[in-house]
Amino acid sequence: MSGTTEGGSPEHATDGFGRSGTREDPAVESPRSPRSLRERAGAVSAEILDRLADPAATMAATRIPARAADDGVAEPIWAELTLGSGSPGLALAFAGASRDAARQVPRAHAYLTAGTRAVSGRPGTAGGVFKGPGALAFAVLLAHRTTGGYVSALQRFDAYQRDLVRTVLPPVEDRPLPTIGHYEVVRGLTGVGRYLLARAESCEEPLTAVLDYLVRLSLGTVEHQGADVPRWWALDAPRIGSEAAFPGGHLN
Repeated sequence: MSGTTEGGSPEHATDGFGRSGTREDPAVESPRSPRSLRERAGAVSAEILDRLADPAATMAATRIPARAADDGVAEPIWAELTLGSGSPGLALAFAGASRDAARQVPRAHAYLTAGTRAVSGRPGTAGGVFKGPGALAFAVLLAHRTTGGYVSALQRFDAYQRDLVRTVLPPVEDRPLPTIGHYEVVRGLTGVGRYLLARAESCEEPLTAVLDYLVRLSLGTVEHQGADVPRWWALDAPRIGSEAAFPGGHLN
């Protein structure tokens, strides 16, 4: 027997094997259904973006106790030119938002403006795609793909990345690397190469140089402490504070 009792509540039912249970109304969608979860996640995301919409208020709220950054230098939670906790990262969040794009694009622009002021106000330090001008370049790239704008800004960042590769591209030597920052995504040339790949039409030469470096780095071995190790073996610790765990280096 099945059905709904008077008043609309689910009816207690018994199947042909003597098992009993409560029948759910098929018209009511489960809160665990994929669509319900997507809607709830979208609502949470929208609320977070609304709370971060004002760059000045966000910066003021996050200038709180310092911590050690990946380079070991103490910095506030808000680190202006980073993808993790600065204007470029929030510009990425707003420019890449799929819901209510008409509201989010101006917010992305506000953070790009703040990041541009920071770049203009001090000399840039090479930092892959995570920190420094490279982080802002990546944010501008996504904003361009979303809106079609920022063409002249991208051209300036293309020139910056081309000059960066010509300046910092290291030789491939027969010894371990001093740091994974030479090649990793966050600080190194793999991250720079990702930007160059997206801009290959205007950055083909530096892209080829970076890919050539990474391929040569992946070939062969070098001697370290009496053993042969891959050429990309690095002597620094993978994280600040983990030096004691990796006295002989690591492969990240």
